[in-house]
Amino acid sequence: MTHGLPLCEDGRVLVVAHLSDPHLGAHRADLVASLLTDVTAQRPDLVVVSGDWTQRARRAQFAGARELLGQLPGPVLAVAGNHDVPLFDLPQRLLAPTRRYRRYIASELDPVVAMPGLVAVGLDSMPRWRWKAGHVSARQAELVREA
Repeated sequence: MTHGLPLCEDGRVLVVAHLSDPHLGAHRADLVASLLTDVTAQRPDLVVVSGDWTQRARRAQFAGARELLGQLPGPVLAVAGNHDVPLFDLPQRLLAPTRRYRRYIASELDPVVAMPGLVAVGLDSMPRWRWKAGHVSARQAELVREA
């Protein structure tokens, strides 16, 4: 019995794995490895990683995040978080706050993944100048309506 859950083309219930706030740079490698094993065992049709891939948006942390991204099974919907904006690199923070995220993780800040039985939309809710307070713009709301 599927209880009205979305189905894949082959009739299986669609499985989405949701990971939030990995904070790479402040993590234990053994826990990340265990997480990857557990997620892979579930055979998800989509993996959503919602924000804070890094602890301090440092290049080495983004490199680790990209490595994690490459090990996740299936398609991944990735969304940036406020920790993915440089804290101490003020020029980068002010002029190109998502540059490293776009380089290492995903070029699209408001990604959409569509598959039979599911459309998933990720929204970057960080306003340009206040990264700790979320906001959804009119353009983003329209993106969700169109999806």
